[in-house]
Amino acid sequence: SGRMYPDYNNGQQAFNYQSSLNQPVNYNNGFVPYQDPVKLEKKNIRSYGNRLGGAMLLTLVGVNIIGVIFVMAATIINKQMANSPIFDLVFQFIFSILMFVPAFAIVAKLSKFRIGDLFVHKSIPASHTFWFVCMGLMVSMGANVVVNWWYNILDGLGCNLDFGELELPDSVGGIIFWVFTISVLPAIVEEFGMRVVTLGMLRQFGDPFAIVASALIFGIIHGNAIQIPFAFALGLILAYITVVTGSVIPAIIIHFINNFYSCITQIATELCSKEIQFIVNYVPFILFVILGLIGCVFLSRKTVYFKKRLYRPQSLLTQRRSFVTFFFTSPCIIIFWAYHILQAGLLLLPQMAEFL
Repeated sequence: SGRMYPDYNNGQQAFNYQSSLNQPVNYNNGFVPYQDPVKLEKKNIRSYGNRLGGAMLLTLVGVNIIGVIFVMAATIINKQMANSPIFDLVFQFIFSILMFVPAFAIVAKLSKFRIGDLFVHKSIPASHTFWFVCMGLMVSMGANVVVNWWYNILDGLGCNLDFGELELPDSVGGIIFWVFTISVLPAIVEEFGMRVVTLGMLRQFGDPFAIVASALIFGIIHGNAIQIPFAFALGLILAYITVVTGSVIPAIIIHFINNFYSCITQIATELCSKEIQFIVNYVPFILFVILGLIGCVFLSRKTVYFKKRLYRPQSLLTQRRSFVTFFFTSPCIIIFWAYHILQAGLLLLPQMAEFL
């Protein structure tokens, strides 16, 4: 059976989550011995870390095995096929679905959550959705500036910054599939895994904790030194907007437009003149920033979104201690982030080692 979802933003309720850890429990006509409620709360948080981390690790192993089989089969059938952009696109398409749908759906089921309950879709006015989208895109543009600065630093140090981006196909149909795979599909499946399941399940431990934890997982899972900080920043605003609006729809729209903007800039870079490249790169950037600032003013004056308190449970653990417990004492989540951080570092090493 699923769980009920009261309004988090009244600052008092979440998930019917009641802490009764310091009370004796009737068990087999006896009583469970008293247990430290702090230790039990930490144990509960660690269990979610292990479920989420374990699911992502198992999925990563499974996807890599499927990838090897996929490449071997394509090589046997047609070696040229295995090296074609369309082949990479098909694999990325399959990878995105397998990485974010089955594992997170299973974790939700094991944790006794119904996907329908986790999928927050409170109806908000279309104008409010528009301004929240603008606000999110403004943050995305700001994160892009910081990431470009970070990219230039790494590039100056001689780091390897070739992270195997998907090559632009030659045909019109291939380009349409490329755009769909990069912009439409991730906006759906990644939001399902991150803002629906991960954020939704972790909110019982407090909204601030859930926002930061889900954003960090979202950043780490991208697996390279350029995308990790950008995805973390984007994850923060997407999670925050999902919490304060009670709807995941604005996050899906922001995610799509952000990725679509990247697609358009890459197409312009490879196929268009310098003048068009300049327009495509900077006109939407300036527009998103201006509309985002207007959106912040509109939403702060006309609505009560920013006046709502983020939910904090009546817990013996602070949000900071919950975060430390989740990321640094849960074995599966530790292996998850250590693997991806190590992988991100190793991708930078060849040129970096030569530079040093």
